[in-house]
Amino acid sequence: MKKQKCPKQDTSNDLDWFQTYPITSTMESFTKFNTPLAQQIFDFVKLFLVDFAPGQINKNINRPDVKYSFNYLIKQMAGQRPKFLTELIYEQHSSVNKDITIPFEIAYTSFKNILSKFTHILFTKLNYTKIFALYNSIPPYTTTNHYNVALNFARLHLFLHDKYQTINRAKFIQDLNIRPIRFKLHYFTSMDTKNQPLLKIQNDNKFNINVSFNIPKTQFLNDFHISSLKPYKTNFDTWFESFFKVYQ
Repeated sequence: MKKQKCPKQDTSNDLDWFQTYPITSTMESFTKFNTPLAQQIFDFVKLFLVDFAPGQINKNINRPDVKYSFNYLIKQMAGQRPKFLTELIYEQHSSVNKDITIPFEIAYTSFKNILSKFTHILFTKLNYTKIFALYNSIPPYTTTNHYNVALNFARLHLFLHDKYQTINRAKFIQDLNIRPIRFKLHYFTSMDTKNQPLLKIQNDNKFNINVSFNIPKTQFLNDFHISSLKPYKTNFDTWFESFFKVYQ
């Protein structure tokens, strides 16, 4: 029995994002957020966008008819009442009692307004391609996560400004063109350093891998025995597993 081919999805009416929201010459030099608040909003929201897919069944609710929507997503984020949101609400609404939990409706309305202004600035004033491509923008780092977060920010922008339509995902990814970061190996050698292991390996969040060897020179000159790295295999495997989860 022949397998039926899935019909090719018609993308002719999908939004060409970069044609509508191009990086202009005035935006090119603005590759970072210029206020702590903007960075706080970005860092908070991106965590909700890595796995978000509009229309997908919501597995947190045991009902097949309840699907993820942008309203649900925004309410979910507002319900967390992040610190930057509560501080802005207290600043703008002096009548709100700081001794009680901020009413949800105030938190939701305020957060939606803040998010709307944020996405407007992000996609019309900043070089958002560079921001999304930064190594520390989207943890855990993978190009897939970078693309998902960037695409969902774009979708949110359209939704918040009543302009929502399907974005051509393939074209969006092609134009965003995020290149994977390559790791770099750095080797360090010492001899007979006290209280240091024969082998030590660690990495930073820019994927620099530092490998240190502490060669027991005196011992070798005495017995001509080359020390084995086998006792360090468990440590290496533990390090590699945690590193690869982020790097892959």
